[in-house]
Amino acid sequence: MREETFCEILGEIDDRHIVDAKQKHKAKRTVWFKWGTMAACLCLVILGATLWHSIDPVRKPQEDEPVSAGGMWPEGVDPIVASLAVSPTGVDLRDVADATLIDISEEDAQAVENLGAYIPETLPEGICFGNAGYYETIMKNGTRYHMIRVTYASKNEGSTSAMNSDTALLWMVWGHLPDESLPIYQPEKVSAQIIDQHGGGVFYINYDGIYVGISQMDIETEQLLAMIKSLE
Repeated sequence: MREETFCEILGEIDDRHIVDAKQKHKAKRTVWFKWGTMAACLCLVILGATLWHSIDPVRKPQEDEPVSAGGMWPEGVDPIVASLAVSPTGVDLRDVADATLIDISEEDAQAVENLGAYIPETLPEGICFGNAGYYETIMKNGTRYHMIRVTYASKNEGSTSAMNSDTALLWMVWGHLPDESLPIYQPEKVSAQIIDQHGGGVFYINYDGIYVGISQMDIETEQLLAMIKSLE
């Protein structure tokens, strides 16, 4: 085709067709971007929920769990209160009046009456304090339940704190038995073999009614055993 003929044909194309084509292309791209973004967000939500439920027993109850096991949120129970409530196994959430969580320092955690004595004061080399939270649940009859949740980190080379470090250990001190379905040991029975057989899963140590819940995430077995033995 001669150059002159091609230019003549091109010049006869209605500008509206060009505009329509651009708008359709833009619309397709917008729809793809919209659904792509939503799918990515959904994946992040699912991943976050999976990690949360897999390592932390202090979590939001699931709808298919019975109320007596700290499960579904009964009608009239604030979801935020329900997600923070720490209480003995078998307690009905409908009997909870309020539940709170405050961030505390390592020193404050160790100073908490009754529970603080079960926060290690001496840490293995390469392990440092990460953060701590103090949970309180108040029942409608006035009974109060408490728990301290501490995370420890494995310090990266050259680091002097938990900043930019990996979470190594979840350590929880309960003033009551929170979940009787998980393994419970007496302090003198805990060994390296027992720690290894749980493979990072939560287990409890019973110190005469004070329960220490432990989840080994990224800490050497001998280091964790030294922390446990330091409480004896």
